[in-house]
Amino acid sequence: MADGTRKHQRYSYIATASLTVKGVKDDEPYTVMVHNISEGGIGVFFEKPLEIGAEVSIDVYFISKLGAEIKDRIDGKISGCIKRDDLYYIGISFHEELNPADQPNLYELFEQSIKDE
Repeated sequence: MADGTRKHQRYSYIATASLTVKGVKDDEPYTVMVHNISEGGIGVFFEKPLEIGAEVSIDVYFISKLGAEIKDRIDGKISGCIKRDDLYYIGISFHEELNPADQPNLYELFEQSIKDE
């Protein structure tokens, strides 16, 4: 998860997400705080550690330019888990990069961030 090993630039966002760990007995979604997103992954904060390698589904909720709450879903795998103060930073690698067909809202937000640099 070190910055030197990342393939894509990450961008910070204020958003929440609902994270579901696949294949576990209690598959209730966890509410997590989004820290950053790239084309290939997402970093979130959560109150407890999650297992590296676990398959997850993430619903990311954010506010559009027009003020509406919108969401997109993407699947991935937990690639890192680091304790930071009282929380855990969870790195998640997407199975496929963000794309306008599968995650139109996130893709548009991400593309706008690149343009605003």
